[in-house]
Amino acid sequence: MNRLIAAGTFRPDTALPPLSTPRGGEVWLVGAGPGDPGLLTLQGHHSLLRASVVVHDRLGCEEIVHFLPGPVRRIAVGKTPGAASPTQEEIARLLIEEARAGEAVVRLKGGDPFVFGRGMEEVLALREAGIPCRIVPGISSSIAAPAAAGIPVTHRGTGRSFRVSTGWTREGAPPPSGTADTHVFLMGMRAMASIVEGLLGMGVPAETPAAVVSNAATYRQRSVRATLGTVRDEVRRAGLEPPAVLVVGETASFAADSLPETIVVTGSRIPEALERHYPAARWLWRPVSRREPLGAGQRAALRPRAEAALSADWILFNSPPAVEEFFRLLSGYGWDARRISARLAVVGTGTAAALEALRLVPDLAAVAGEPGGLRGQLLPHLANNRVVFPRGDDYHGRLAEELARSGAAIEHLPVYRVAAARPAPVDWRFAHKVFFPSPSTVAHFAAVWPGAPVSGIEAICLGESAAARARQAGFGTTLDLAAGDPAPEAEWFNLQEMESAG
Repeated sequence: MNRLIAAGTFRPDTALPPLSTPRGGEVWLVGAGPGDPGLLTLQGHHSLLRASVVVHDRLGCEEIVHFLPGPVRRIAVGKTPGAASPTQEEIARLLIEEARAGEAVVRLKGGDPFVFGRGMEEVLALREAGIPCRIVPGISSSIAAPAAAGIPVTHRGTGRSFRVSTGWTREGAPPPSGTADTHVFLMGMRAMASIVEGLLGMGVPAETPAAVVSNAATYRQRSVRATLGTVRDEVRRAGLEPPAVLVVGETASFAADSLPETIVVTGSRIPEALERHYPAARWLWRPVSRREPLGAGQRAALRPRAEAALSADWILFNSPPAVEEFFRLLSGYGWDARRISARLAVVGTGTAAALEALRLVPDLAAVAGEPGGLRGQLLPHLANNRVVFPRGDDYHGRLAEELARSGAAIEHLPVYRVAAARPAPVDWRFAHKVFFPSPSTVAHFAAVWPGAPVSGIEAICLGESAAARARQAGFGTTLDLAAGDPAPEAEWFNLQEMESAG
């Protein structure tokens, strides 16, 4: 199962019935869910990709807003402990102003907007101002946080009812009230003592199972199991931090003791070899590289070589970015595919799809796992031929070298540059491993996070060149994923090591 903690990679307009779209002059109130972007609804994701302005909270929204499309304007209005935050009235005025300015506004709130999210206050303010408002429900943390720790709020024979309460209001901690088999308290860390004393005073036994789930459904999730009488001490001992959900009742005894390890992914994708090696991992997507087009001077200098490439025996593409940037380069020169007399070869199904998206069919497609491996699929056709190899400037694979040994005349054509990106922050206390698909991603990682505690983190690398660079960077342990994988993909990546920027 892919547990990629990222947003923006799924295209909701593919293979789905039509979904509604935000329009200028209206506001969509969208529930972000508990924190994992994978728990955002399809309608919510669709609306975010088509919004012009996103006004967002902090809790439950952090990962999602990191990966919004570039043109989307982000306005943070979340409340941060110890810092000045916009009032509810100020947020309502902001939404009205943006909508009246003709923006397609998404108001993104953690969990479900109507479960202790003050969502109805914003809806009423918009209605009074005559602003159309669409409501997209979200998965409430009151259910999702316990579930993320393995706790059902109901269970046959044990929990026939549950009650959701807030642990803190503007007036302070409200006393617990009402009866239920399972009690769930949101925002209860500050008022833990009052909640516990109130439940004990209501006659709930001190030995009743209890659990606290902190930062649920994120890579920082931690939880403790205890009893009502010991939960405060256990939370203090474990050092749990808010936001957290307190669960009291027999179902809390099901709380899981362990979580999957978190692997930070620095490339543009998760290869099958990595998923196969770590089937239970939680993926935290942090691309450290970005693709940049060539400058005007570089394009002008490359023009004679690009023109000569069109009449080679073969043009070999090893990644989707190579396809996209090669044809973007041709278009910039005023050329198109009709000028190409060379045959086209691609490596990988994604590269073939990128070519077919341009209505072009490759003459040769080499695919991982097919008989003969990469060598067997390519060498018989490309050996002793003139082969142009469009690529990024960070390519470090041995594919070109292998082809040259077979007698092919390889002409490298760098059609784009790869530079360090500015990924979202990482709390390194909760990261166990980092995946590097190429040596350049190691270098970019060091530039982005010079203070990361690499000596205590394992580096998982594709190919020995990336592993060697990781050892030089000071990582405590390194694993060459290709060398340790007996599947055909091992040979594939040792030769290939595709560019890191997708």
